[in-house]
Amino acid sequence: MRIFYNISKKISDEQNSKINKEISEEEVLAAIWSLHPDKASRLDEFTIAFYRQHWNIIKKDFMRMTKNVFKQKNGRKYKIFIFDSHP
Repeated sequence: MRIFYNISKKISDEQNSKINKEISEEEVLAAIWSLHPDKASRLDEFTIAFYRQHWNIIKKDFMRMTKNVFKQKNGRKYKIFIFDSHP
């Protein structure tokens, strides 16, 4: 049964492909360098400066973790639905 059959498509196949592509190290680094070095996430309390300073040591594990977060949750892939609230 298709639940969303009455919902019109709002993004192109190309946009969908970009949304679902694997995150790259360049994208992660750009995000890290765009943040203030003294800020920390609540998850681990490490500052952005820590990630910058130790990137060469942690990057392999960090990238594996980041890719897994984007791909899976409890063995299921995330699905992103974008709804236009204005008809």
